Amino acid sequence: MLLRTIVLGLLVYPLSGQAINVGSITTFIDAGAQDVAKEIENNSDQARLVTISVARISSPEEGGVTIPMEINGELLLSPSRLMLPAKAKNNVRFFYKGPADAKERYYRITWLDTALSADEQRQERRQAVATTSAQIGTILVVTPRQHRFDYAIEKGVLVNRGNASYRVVAYGVCRDQPGKQCRETYYDLPGKRRAFKRVDIHHEKSHLGLWLGQEFVVVK
Repeated sequence: MLLRTIVLGLLVYPLSGQAINVGSITTFIDAGAQDVAKEIENNSDQARLVTISVARISSPEEGGVTIPMEINGELLLSPSRLMLPAKAKNNVRFFYKGPADAKERYYRITWLDTALSADEQRQERRQAVATTSAQIGTILVVTPRQHRFDYAIEKGVLVNRGNASYRVVAYGVCRDQPGKQCRETYYDLPGKRRAFKRVDIHHEKSHLGLWLGQEFVVVK
């Protein structure tokens, strides 16, 4: 399912028929944690070689650019390369070792997926001769170690006044079809102003909530 999330400018190749499944597009390392694991799964009948790389970006939205890490070893991962047999699963873990300040940080995770033939599987330790079949991009968000959660509703517009991203869930009566139920879900960065297009949040039967890490806050 494709959601309009904070990764508006991210490309995934290909969207259909990809061999590996890397789970959710957006992953968080919450303020109280130093690491997170992502499970990857090989859904194909052929072994896959997966190579993972990390780059820091200025923003996960369209227009975000690659920027330098602030310190060496700011974000580590293990393993960075693995072979997945057919129908197999494995975990890749990411470790945040950067500053414990009030800044939210964003990283692009690139998963390079290549197919291995039976002969190549036997020789994989000596040479990686394979044909690239997919490159998948996901986003890792590191919540500020000193996070401040704050929001406001101004004339029906939700404003993130804190320093950390949160997940917005709005559901209830549709704006254009009052007899039906609608739902909207977003990831909102600090400073984001969110106007709802489908859900009439002013209606008494509509609801609005925010996820910040494992905490759910009922707004309405």
